[in-house]
Amino acid sequence: MTVYYTDRTVPVYTPGDGCAVVYPGRVAVSAAPAQDDEIRLVLIPAGTEVHRVVIKNPDLDSNGSPALAAKIGFTPADGTEGASGDDTQVKTAGAWAQAAATTTYELFPPVQIDVDAYLNIVVTTGPGTGATGTVYGKAEGRATGRP
Repeated sequence: MTVYYTDRTVPVYTPGDGCAVVYPGRVAVSAAPAQDDEIRLVLIPAGTEVHRVVIKNPDLDSNGSPALAAKIGFTPADGTEGASGDDTQVKTAGAWAQAAATTTYELFPPVQIDVDAYLNIVVTTGPGTGATGTVYGKAEGRATGRP
């Protein structure tokens, strides 16, 4: 299993009530994704209530067969089990199928992140062939300050 990590951890300034936050991230995928590979796209600090994620990706499966399929969710950065945010799914296994470069916008009821967690993509079906490139993402929400 290959794990790719984000290189960004600082929130982008957002105006308003002072609580709105946007955490961006990007990961260079250097080899064709395979089943169970994990792309840890955005590091989200504890005490954040996330309500939207955006992912922009290149064509990671080179239109191979089978098509790349994955789930999108949150996983604690420290690897703990059972913590809030543990494998919370934004899109279920196989629901994120990519046949071409695309931008995915997911809006959902707020999810409270109680421990530092990654917005991650876990490949559930690896393509027969694949491509590389940079995957960009952001998690949007509000800083509640409560883990």
